[in-house]
Amino acid sequence: MSLLDMSQLLGNLGEFVGALAVVATLFYLAVQVRLGREATEANSRSLEETRKLALAQAYQARADMVTSQLNWLRDSPHIEQLDSTIDPATVVKPEARRRLQVHFRTFMNVADNIHYQYERGFLDEDYYQRQFHSMVRIAAPKWRALGVEEPRDSFEREVDRILRENVP
Repeated sequence: MSLLDMSQLLGNLGEFVGALAVVATLFYLAVQVRLGREATEANSRSLEETRKLALAQAYQARADMVTSQLNWLRDSPHIEQLDSTIDPATVVKPEARRRLQVHFRTFMNVADNIHYQYERGFLDEDYYQRQFHSMVRIAAPKWRALGVEEPRDSFEREVDRILRENVP
């Protein structure tokens, strides 16, 4: 075998090894892409489960808060002064007016919290539309009449929007 034949044989062998390396690299990359896609899908599922858990926890916290407030209200000797149908303009005694103001500030804080959670996607649409809108229609005119101001601009805009709605 001549030196030229040997060189050509080594060149062919080099090309063959190079082609094998390219095929092996492509196979390796395909496996990595598949593993990456599976990991991404698993992360997405995990994030969705975490989001569902956060929603459930937020709902439970709201239920606990409302239950606590209702139990306190039920047991309060001032329950007649804290009726949500009361007209703030008719409450003239300073102590009763302060009590009513604190009561409606509580309503406003609960409503603000609900709106904040809704803005961040931690509240389902049905609860927001039914409970939050109802709470705002009933309580916002009263908390405003008592001088309680909304703490966030986006919340204030939403309260304004809901109060402008014509609801039967």
